[in-house]
Amino acid sequence: MKLWTAELAANTPALYETEQVRSEDKTVTAKFFALASAWTWYVVEASEEDREVLFFGYVDTGDECSEWGYFQLSELESLQWRGILRVERDLHFEPKSFGSLK
Repeated sequence: MKLWTAELAANTPALYETEQVRSEDKTVTAKFFALASAWTWYVVEASEEDREVLFFGYVDTGDECSEWGYFQLSELESLQWRGILRVERDLHFEPKSFGSLK
């Protein structure tokens, strides 16, 4: 499965476009999760440069270390074990405000 698609890119604001939007009102456009762990990445902004996609969003680690921040598509794709991707995109996720996720 492809984690990041052209359709998702087209529907996700560029980096810094939602700076003035309150965290709970930011729209999450994609959700990634790590298999066999509590880690989940919620994307609210994304930009591509030099064939690398940089995301801004909320990283939920399942504990008190969860926070807003930046992460790269290549980082998510590198989380593999014996060639099997350990991060997947929630194919059933519909865009919604961050505040409605909690």
